[in-house]
Amino acid sequence: MLLIPTGLLVTIICFLLVRLIPGSVLDVMLAEMAAAGAEASLIDRDALMEQLGLDVPMHLQYVRWMGFWPHKDGSFLGVFQGN
Repeated sequence: MLLIPTGLLVTIICFLLVRLIPGSVLDVMLAEMAAAGAEASLIDRDALMEQLGLDVPMHLQYVRWMGFWPHKDGSFLGVFQGN
């Protein structure tokens, strides 16, 4: 009986550890784009946030990450689908 809440708690902790680390993956990606010669702008940052799904609230990011809620393209990709 404790397997289900324990599994849920482990997934929440893993998600939060990855999501709440200091720094931003967007800044790193934009810096790499700028180093490669591409012009990084606010529009690129917003488009990248939308593409990575970071433009939605954290609880929705979690259920998408788990695979309980569809992504913008309608696909269910997540932990329960093996991704």
